[in-house]
Amino acid sequence: MDKINPVKLLKPLGKPVGYFVNPEPGIVPFIVYYGAGSNNFKADNIVYDKEAHWNIELYVRNKDVALEERLENLLDEAEIVWEKGSDIYIDTEKVFMIPYYI
Repeated sequence: MDKINPVKLLKPLGKPVGYFVNPEPGIVPFIVYYGAGSNNFKADNIVYDKEAHWNIELYVRNKDVALEERLENLLDEAEIVWEKGSDIYIDTEKVFMIPYYI
């Protein structure tokens, strides 16, 4: 995802997309993304290949399987390898967070 613009990639979903925070506070559902480190191939004190890791988090008030499938289809179409984590309920915000690990 380091060579792909996450905002452009996720724009077809029609939901706010922001780096680390909801760009439109109060609007749910929304999506955030952020860097999660890297796994580099290195030898002789040189980095030969960088593999960036990203997380995408989908926030919803109610479970929305159709929206999750649309997000997953976008990732598949962009040939992005991903894993989906367990749904997490955030009681203070009254939202569910569905994490994707890229």
